[in-house]
Amino acid sequence: MTATFPPMPWTEGDTFVNDTTNVTYVFNGKAWVSAGTPGDPEVDYLPLKGGTMTGQLLFGVNGNAMSIIDMNGGSLFTAYTGQYSQDCQYWKQAKDYGNSKLEIVNGFKMEEELGSYMPLAGDSTKTGKINLVANSGAQLTINKGSSVSNAYTSAQILSDGTFETVKTSFSDTHLVTKKYTDEAIKEATAGSSNPFRKYKYAGDRSWENMRPGEFQMLDKDQNITNELDKCQAIIFKGEDADGNRAVRDENRISYQSWGGSALNILNSGLTRLYFRAPIGMLEYGVDNDCYSLWWQELDAGAKRTSTFTKFTNSQTIHLQCADLFF
Repeated sequence: MTATFPPMPWTEGDTFVNDTTNVTYVFNGKAWVSAGTPGDPEVDYLPLKGGTMTGQLLFGVNGNAMSIIDMNGGSLFTAYTGQYSQDCQYWKQAKDYGNSKLEIVNGFKMEEELGSYMPLAGDSTKTGKINLVANSGAQLTINKGSSVSNAYTSAQILSDGTFETVKTSFSDTHLVTKKYTDEAIKEATAGSSNPFRKYKYAGDRSWENMRPGEFQMLDKDQNITNELDKCQAIIFKGEDADGNRAVRDENRISYQSWGGSALNILNSGLTRLYFRAPIGMLEYGVDNDCYSLWWQELDAGAKRTSTFTKFTNSQTIHLQCADLFF
């Protein structure tokens, strides 16, 4: 049976219905073809090159739902679907390598959007603020090792702001641990209790005008003397010649007290004892930061103990007093 076509001229897109078969034909610019007939390549199939699809695409396969294949072999893009997950993989062909490089897994992000993500491995520089949120425990853990299986935790930042590290030695710019600090202080102060304090003699000014690190001697009439045989009292500043507090006197106040030990005056090299006297009265004045040690009489145990007899200005000596220096 032969179909009777409409009279010419024909224009692409013209249609007519065969009254006998009720089949609709469409002129495609070259020939009349049936519209909607199964197997018609012009109507029911997408060309392998240059075709256009419109509308929603549904893939109902349980497994690899869709793949885009490189003509040279290998999957560039694969979308998975299953009962419990829907995943996406995008493989970018590396320019300098024969194998492919997986750019992103378990996410529907394309290459142009990867700038918003930090790679799980490899060198990368990111700018801006990074927020880590956790109610407790470690917010950031740093593991050291050549692989995950043999790595160990070397440092952690906890959610309360605590920084923990297994490191035990540090450089000048490192953040150190409390344990390291405590041990360093202990080591630095071990054996540092010094019973000898360095001072310089100042006989050219009143005791009220003495400078830190200076001392004076007074006779029985409370006049300044540089002679050991006349010394009945000694006054010295709370800060010694090395710039240290000579006495453990934090939160100090003025006071008077009876002494229970002796005062010793030694040379600068700590090789000669110049003078020794049992302490009677011990006094401190906070306004002038001066300590005073007194004894009643020179014959009450206060003795010059060497051939050295008197000091010159700025001469350095060491004081020893168990009541104050320990």
